[in-house]
Amino acid sequence: MGFYAEKMRIALTGRAGDWLARHSWPRLTMLVAFSLSASAAYQFSQYTVGWGGLAVRFSLSFLVAYAVFVLCLALWLSLKPSVDQAALLDGAPEAIETKNPWDDEAIENREQVIEHATRSAEQQAHTEGVGGLIVLALVAMIVGTVFVAAHMTWYARWYLGRLLVLGGKVRHRSLTEVPAASCLTAPVQLTLWTAVILLAHYAMLGLLLQWAFPQAVTVADIVRRMQP
Repeated sequence: MGFYAEKMRIALTGRAGDWLARHSWPRLTMLVAFSLSASAAYQFSQYTVGWGGLAVRFSLSFLVAYAVFVLCLALWLSLKPSVDQAALLDGAPEAIETKNPWDDEAIENREQVIEHATRSAEQQAHTEGVGGLIVLALVAMIVGTVFVAAHMTWYARWYLGRLLVLGGKVRHRSLTEVPAASCLTAPVQLTLWTAVILLAHYAMLGLLLQWAFPQAVTVADIVRRMQP
Protein backbone atom coordinates (compact mmCIF):
# COMPACT_ATOMS: atom_id res chain seq x y z
CA MET A 1 0.00 0.00 0.00
CA GLY A 2 2.84 2.38 0.83
CA PHE A 3 4.53 1.68 -2.52
CA TYR A 4 1.27 2.37 -4.36
CA ALA A 5 0.73 5.61 -2.43
CA GLU A 6 4.26 6.79 -3.27
CA LYS A 7 3.76 5.99 -6.97
CA MET A 8 0.49 7.92 -6.88
CA ARG A 9 2.21 10.90 -5.21
CA ILE A 10 4.81 10.93 -7.98
CA ALA A 11 2.08 10.77 -10.63
CA LEU A 12 0.07 13.49 -8.90
CA THR A 13 3.19 15.66 -8.71
CA GLY A 14 3.54 15.38 -12.48
CA ARG A 15 -0.16 16.10 -13.02
CA ALA A 16 0.05 19.08 -10.66
CA GLY A 17 3.06 20.35 -12.62
CA ASP A 18 1.08 20.07 -15.86
CA TRP A 19 -1.82 21.90 -14.20
CA LEU A 20 0.53 24.71 -13.14
CA ALA A 21 1.85 25.00 -16.69
CA ARG A 22 -1.73 25.60 -17.88
CA HIS A 23 -2.80 27.97 -15.11
CA SER A 24 0.34 29.67 -13.81
CA TRP A 25 3.97 30.57 -14.56
CA PRO A 26 6.01 28.10 -12.48
CA ARG A 27 9.44 29.06 -13.82
CA LEU A 28 8.74 32.74 -13.35
CA THR A 29 7.54 32.01 -9.81
CA MET A 30 10.75 30.16 -8.98
CA LEU A 31 12.90 32.83 -10.63
CA VAL A 32 11.24 35.61 -8.61
CA ALA A 33 11.71 33.62 -5.37
CA PHE A 34 15.41 33.10 -6.06
CA SER A 35 15.89 36.74 -7.08
CA LEU A 36 14.30 38.01 -3.87
CA SER A 37 16.35 35.62 -1.74
CA ALA A 38 19.59 36.62 -3.48
CA SER A 39 18.76 40.29 -2.99
CA ALA A 40 18.04 39.71 0.70
CA ALA A 41 21.35 37.87 1.16
CA TYR A 42 23.27 40.68 -0.54
CA GLN A 43 21.59 43.39 1.53
CA PHE A 44 22.21 41.42 4.72
CA SER A 45 25.87 40.93 3.84
CA GLN A 46 26.33 44.69 3.59
CA TYR A 47 25.26 45.09 7.22
CA THR A 48 27.37 42.25 8.58
CA VAL A 49 30.83 43.33 7.45
CA GLY A 50 33.03 42.80 10.48
CA TRP A 51 30.68 40.29 12.15
CA GLY A 52 33.30 37.68 12.91
CA GLY A 53 34.87 35.48 10.25
CA LEU A 54 33.85 34.76 6.68
CA ALA A 55 32.42 31.35 7.60
CA VAL A 56 29.94 32.92 10.02
CA ARG A 57 28.94 35.69 7.62
CA PHE A 58 28.58 33.36 4.64
CA SER A 59 26.41 31.02 6.71
CA LEU A 60 24.22 33.81 8.08
CA SER A 61 23.74 35.34 4.63
CA PHE A 62 22.72 31.96 3.24
CA LEU A 63 20.25 31.40 6.09
CA VAL A 64 18.67 34.79 5.38
CA ALA A 65 18.39 33.92 1.68
CA TYR A 66 16.86 30.54 2.51
CA ALA A 67 14.34 32.09 4.91
CA VAL A 68 13.20 34.54 2.24
CA PHE A 69 13.00 31.74 -0.34
CA VAL A 70 10.85 29.60 1.99
CA LEU A 71 8.57 32.55 2.76
CA CYS A 72 8.11 33.24 -0.96
CA LEU A 73 7.11 29.63 -1.60
CA ALA A 74 4.87 29.64 1.48
CA LEU A 75 3.06 32.75 0.27
CA TRP A 76 2.68 31.28 -3.21
CA LEU A 77 1.31 28.03 -1.78
CA SER A 78 -1.15 29.80 0.50
CA LEU A 79 -2.62 31.67 -2.46
CA LYS A 80 -3.16 28.54 -4.56
CA PRO A 81 -6.62 26.92 -4.58
CA SER A 82 -7.15 23.27 -3.78
CA VAL A 83 -7.58 21.05 -6.84
CA ASP A 84 -9.05 17.58 -7.18
CA GLN A 85 -8.43 14.88 -9.77
CA ALA A 86 -11.06 16.29 -12.12
CA ALA A 87 -9.40 19.70 -12.11
CA LEU A 88 -5.95 18.18 -12.67
CA LEU A 89 -7.18 16.23 -15.70
CA ASP A 90 -9.24 19.07 -17.21
CA GLY A 91 -7.35 19.98 -20.39
CA ALA A 92 -4.39 17.77 -19.41
CA PRO A 93 -2.40 15.81 -22.02
CA GLU A 94 -2.78 12.05 -22.03
CA ALA A 95 0.80 11.49 -20.87
CA ILE A 96 2.41 13.50 -18.07
CA GLU A 97 4.69 16.14 -19.60
CA THR A 98 6.30 17.47 -16.40
CA LYS A 99 9.84 16.09 -16.20
CA ASN A 100 10.95 14.45 -12.98
CA PRO A 101 14.42 15.76 -11.95
CA TRP A 102 15.06 12.51 -10.08
CA ASP A 103 14.50 10.02 -12.88
CA ASP A 104 17.44 8.04 -14.26
CA GLU A 105 18.05 10.26 -17.30
CA ALA A 106 18.10 13.51 -15.31
CA ILE A 107 20.40 12.03 -12.67
CA GLU A 108 22.79 10.77 -15.36
CA ASN A 109 22.95 14.22 -16.98
CA ARG A 110 23.76 15.87 -13.64
CA GLU A 111 26.42 13.28 -12.89
CA GLN A 112 28.11 14.05 -16.21
CA VAL A 113 28.18 17.78 -15.39
CA ILE A 114 29.59 17.10 -11.90
CA GLU A 115 32.19 14.68 -13.26
CA HIS A 116 33.38 17.23 -15.83
CA ALA A 117 33.58 19.96 -13.17
CA THR A 118 35.51 17.63 -10.85
CA ARG A 119 38.09 16.82 -13.54
CA SER A 120 38.54 20.52 -14.29
CA ALA A 121 39.01 21.26 -10.59
CA GLU A 122 41.64 18.54 -10.21
CA GLN A 123 43.57 19.79 -13.23
CA GLN A 124 43.40 23.40 -12.02
CA ALA A 125 44.56 22.52 -8.52
CA HIS A 126 47.36 20.32 -9.87
CA THR A 127 48.74 23.00 -12.21
CA GLU A 128 48.32 26.06 -9.98
CA GLY A 129 48.52 24.61 -6.48
CA VAL A 130 46.86 26.36 -3.56
CA GLY A 131 46.15 29.50 -5.59
CA GLY A 132 44.19 27.50 -8.12
CA LEU A 133 42.29 25.76 -5.34
CA ILE A 134 41.26 29.10 -3.83
CA VAL A 135 40.07 30.40 -7.20
CA LEU A 136 38.06 27.25 -7.73
CA ALA A 137 36.54 27.59 -4.27
CA LEU A 138 35.37 31.11 -5.08
CA VAL A 139 33.98 29.97 -8.41
CA ALA A 140 32.24 27.06 -6.70
CA MET A 141 30.54 29.45 -4.29
CA ILE A 142 28.96 31.29 -7.19
CA VAL A 143 28.53 28.56 -9.79
CA GLY A 144 27.31 25.96 -7.28
CA THR A 145 24.51 28.19 -6.03
CA VAL A 146 23.60 29.28 -9.55
CA PHE A 147 23.51 25.62 -10.61
CA VAL A 148 21.02 24.79 -7.85
CA ALA A 149 18.88 27.81 -8.71
CA ALA A 150 18.97 27.01 -12.42
CA HIS A 151 18.12 23.36 -11.73
CA MET A 152 15.10 24.19 -9.59
CA THR A 153 13.94 26.87 -12.03
CA TRP A 154 14.24 24.53 -15.02
CA TYR A 155 12.27 21.84 -13.16
CA ALA A 156 9.96 24.38 -11.52
CA ARG A 157 6.85 22.56 -12.71
CA TRP A 158 7.87 19.42 -10.80
CA TYR A 159 9.08 21.18 -7.64
CA LEU A 160 6.03 23.41 -7.36
CA GLY A 161 3.77 20.50 -8.24
CA ARG A 162 5.39 18.54 -5.41
CA LEU A 163 4.83 21.54 -3.16
CA LEU A 164 1.11 21.47 -3.96
CA VAL A 165 1.00 17.79 -3.02
CA LEU A 166 2.98 18.28 0.21
CA GLY A 167 0.89 21.30 1.18
CA GLY A 168 -2.39 19.44 0.80
CA LYS A 169 -3.57 21.48 -2.17
CA VAL A 170 -4.10 18.31 -4.26
CA ARG A 171 -7.05 16.22 -3.13
CA HIS A 172 -6.88 12.50 -3.91
CA ARG A 173 -7.92 9.34 -2.08
CA SER A 174 -4.32 8.02 -2.05
CA LEU A 175 -3.22 11.04 0.02
CA THR A 176 -5.74 10.70 2.83
CA GLU A 177 -3.38 8.59 4.97
CA VAL A 178 -0.62 11.21 4.82
CA PRO A 179 -1.24 14.42 6.79
CA ALA A 180 -0.64 17.51 4.70
CA ALA A 181 2.12 19.87 5.75
CA SER A 182 1.27 23.50 6.41
CA CYS A 183 2.00 26.24 3.92
CA LEU A 184 5.14 27.11 5.88
CA THR A 185 6.49 23.64 6.61
CA ALA A 186 5.85 22.22 3.13
CA PRO A 187 8.53 24.43 1.46
CA VAL A 188 10.99 23.44 4.19
CA GLN A 189 10.15 19.77 3.69
CA LEU A 190 10.73 20.17 -0.05
CA THR A 191 14.09 21.95 0.18
CA LEU A 192 15.62 21.07 3.57
CA TRP A 193 18.35 18.67 2.45
CA THR A 194 19.44 20.94 -0.38
CA ALA A 195 19.64 23.84 2.09
CA VAL A 196 21.71 21.79 4.56
CA ILE A 197 24.20 20.84 1.84
CA LEU A 198 24.53 24.44 0.63
CA LEU A 199 24.92 25.72 4.20
CA ALA A 200 27.75 23.27 4.84
CA HIS A 201 29.28 24.32 1.51
CA TYR A 202 29.29 28.01 2.48
CA ALA A 203 30.64 27.32 5.97
CA MET A 204 33.54 25.21 4.67
CA LEU A 205 34.28 27.73 1.95
CA GLY A 206 34.40 30.53 4.53
CA LEU A 207 36.82 28.52 6.68
CA LEU A 208 39.06 27.86 3.67
CA LEU A 209 39.16 31.54 2.72
CA GLN A 210 39.81 32.57 6.33
CA TRP A 211 42.80 30.22 6.40
CA ALA A 212 44.16 31.44 3.06
CA PHE A 213 43.47 35.17 3.62
CA PRO A 214 43.34 35.81 7.38
CA GLN A 215 43.32 39.61 6.95
CA ALA A 216 40.55 39.72 4.33
CA VAL A 217 37.20 41.18 5.38
CA THR A 218 35.17 40.85 2.18
CA VAL A 219 35.27 38.76 -0.98
CA ALA A 220 36.44 41.87 -2.82
CA ASP A 221 39.51 41.95 -0.54
CA ILE A 222 40.30 38.36 -1.51
CA VAL A 223 39.97 39.10 -5.21
CA ARG A 224 42.29 42.12 -4.89
CA ARG A 225 44.88 40.11 -2.97
CA MET A 226 44.86 37.40 -5.64
CA GLN A 227 45.46 39.83 -8.48
CA PRO A 228 49.08 39.91 -9.72
